[in-house]
Amino acid sequence: MLKKLDLYIIKAIVASTLVVLLSLLSLDFLIRLITDVDHLGEKEFTIAKLLIISFLFVPVKLMQFFPVSLVIGTLLGLGKLQANSELIVAQTSGMSRFHISLIGIVISCFLGSAVLAITEYAGYPSQQKAIQMRANALGRVIKNASNTGAWLLDNRDFVYVGGVKSTGEIRNIKIYRYSPKMTLTEIIQAKKATTSKNSWLLKNVVVKSDFRTKVKVKRHKTLIWKNQVDIEIVRLLVSEPDDLLTKDLWEYIQYQKSNNITSSNYLLIFWQRILMPLSSAVMFLLALPFVFSTHRNKGQGQKLFLGLLLGLAYYVCSSSISNLVLLTGIPVILGALLPPTIFASIALGLLWIKR
Repeated sequence: MLKKLDLYIIKAIVASTLVVLLSLLSLDFLIRLITDVDHLGEKEFTIAKLLIISFLFVPVKLMQFFPVSLVIGTLLGLGKLQANSELIVAQTSGMSRFHISLIGIVISCFLGSAVLAITEYAGYPSQQKAIQMRANALGRVIKNASNTGAWLLDNRDFVYVGGVKSTGEIRNIKIYRYSPKMTLTEIIQAKKATTSKNSWLLKNVVVKSDFRTKVKVKRHKTLIWKNQVDIEIVRLLVSEPDDLLTKDLWEYIQYQKSNNITSSNYLLIFWQRILMPLSSAVMFLLALPFVFSTHRNKGQGQKLFLGLLLGLAYYVCSSSISNLVLLTGIPVILGALLPPTIFASIALGLLWIKR
């Protein structure tokens, strides 16, 4: 049963965190508006669509901005209580620092889980809708961020897909067909294709064959390519791992494993998402030593700057360890666990020193 004092501390943490989070999301919304405003008037890209698309991108940013929002929110919320001697009074009345820490850890895990759920069930679907709406309004093809397309394998056919339109139409297809002895026998190029079960209808097709002698070139308006490729896998392939639903991410990881393709990058992102509640608790712990050492004369600007530094430090450490894991082949789960473990140890060490 929560006491009034417990609720008061929870309210201070949650309110400050939400204010900071809302501020960061608003800033990101404005930046996206400014970035896309140059496209106004281009084909069907209107001011109404610009506003809708920018708004649809907001929910997916929750996970990106929440950790630093929690650190700053904790510093501002609990820091204010400490500056007003309210935390000191609470400790004098019998509430230990351990109890305050436990309240914060629990509420941080809860908020982290809520952010993960909102991002999963609202953020990624709304982002995909925004990407499709934007591509449709500008008449563009949906590609991955590096614009390099994607590769997939069907039997002995190595297939390159340039992109997928919002209507589901596939663009810029190249099929490299090999014999059982892995000799290149045919190259099929098509500007676009529509899909149905177990086949693609290729359009504006060029077929090259007989590479041992004089290369033969044939052109077809349409050509049916029989295959076992799942169109949903194609959509996953042209998506960045950060843009995928967690269940789609796991599905793609299984697809890569079944084709003996390394999936370290996707596995790392998967575990980082699963461990989001734990990371949230660590971010709270990271701010706590500085809350208890806050003096009356320490302004809100200093707390804000300190929170940004702590959030940046965690981000840099996490990114560095992630790159190290991908380069060295260290088990991915360790790469996801190391940053929260390191910063939790630092936070607990500082709390022990300042006890």
